Amino acid sequence: MVDDLAGVRAFYGEVLDWTFRSGSLGDRFLLATAGGEPVAGPAAHRPGFPAASVWTPYFAVRDVDATAARIPERGAPVAAGPMALGNGRVGLAADPDGATFGF
Repeated sequence: MVDDLAGVRAFYGEVLDWTFRSGSLGDRFLLATAGGEPVAGPAAHRPGFPAASVWTPYFAVRDVDATAARIPERGAPVAAGPMALGNGRVGLAADPDGATFGF
């Protein structure tokens, strides 16, 4: 989540040689690719919603519901989901030290 998608596109395009295209989620979302493979999905903050610009890694899992159930069993919170997003399902959680991640 960032304030300046054009700046993200310019910076990471030059630094990491990523290419970008619009995602299926609207004009506030981009899909970054490297060598034709998706590597990141930068998105613009919602207007009027001040927040820090951060990276949130997302991990591919076989079963979103099973993963969501295992997180609290290990002493960490699930903040959102599982929920539908595009053609898949996602969740957002934190590890026991508070580092956030998606799955």
